[in-house]
Amino acid sequence: MNTKDRKPPRGYYLIVEETADRFLFSPPEGQRRRLAMMFLIVGFLFLAAEIHVFQTHPPLDEMLEAAQTGADRLSTILTFLAFPLVGGGFLVAASFAWGWWSEIEFDASRREIIRRRHAFGQVKTVATLPFNRLEGIEVMKTGGLYALPAYHVLIFGHRRVWAKLPGYADRYQAEAIGRKLVRFMGHPVTTKPGGAG
Repeated sequence: MNTKDRKPPRGYYLIVEETADRFLFSPPEGQRRRLAMMFLIVGFLFLAAEIHVFQTHPPLDEMLEAAQTGADRLSTILTFLAFPLVGGGFLVAASFAWGWWSEIEFDASRREIIRRRHAFGQVKTVATLPFNRLEGIEVMKTGGLYALPAYHVLIFGHRRVWAKLPGYADRYQAEAIGRKLVRFMGHPVTTKPGGAG
């Protein structure tokens, strides 16, 4: 076995449950918690910056009265609104990172792939794809000259990309996951590496 396959995969979706009959890919809870905490901290930093604006600037109504032009008024309003809007956006992102995510299950007993969405305690099956409707699994590289490369495992069905396991940092690990899924499903399709690594 290649030593690169021994390192734990680094991707947005990881195998959180693996049995003889089931593979479950999901963003692990620890990963979601870290992302939510990061958004939460940044959101609170922006809100703290807004408190600083209120403490160091005259009241908004006084500044609006002193403004000479419409552009000055707009600039004044943006001074007071920018930080809470951005901070609020990060707090919303934190709640979504913690309470909203998708998972993909490969079920050998039912011989189908299932996409589910978790939304703040509610679980909904979004789509299913029978193993015999699988048209292929391909690894695609994203990222360009100035962006970090990432590799997506694309699952093809119904003549389109039916689902993807995104964001793997290592092409060999993404290809190993594709091969593992093909073997698990006992499917004749082969994985196709996409893009030069």
